[in-house]
Amino acid sequence: MNINKDFDDFVNKKTEQTKNESEPDFFDKMFDEAFDAEIQLCIIYETLGKDFVLALVENTKRARAKHPTFAYYEEQKLEILQEEYEEVRQAFYTETLERTKEELLDVGTVLARWYGNE
Repeated sequence: MNINKDFDDFVNKKTEQTKNESEPDFFDKMFDEAFDAEIQLCIIYETLGKDFVLALVENTKRARAKHPTFAYYEEQKLEILQEEYEEVRQAFYTETLERTKEELLDVGTVLARWYGNE
């Protein structure tokens, strides 16, 4: 696993902060939490692909800015998903692969927001 510079900086900073603390467990807990998060992120990237994950995050940010309220009622979530699916179908049959991928990201964004109970 390749731990990035930001993570190394975090560990160094926490080491300096905890040198004088009376509780040695503080550093261990902080390190374990950060390391676990780093491992989880690596697993997500490896499983789904880093480019996809980053694109999905950016697309979700844009969607939240454009539509802060995802849906006003539960059935509307399904309606939104159906609309996005239809846009994927249309792009698949009439447009480029790149455009189809953009629409697939929109489906992923809807699923992420729905799954997250927005």
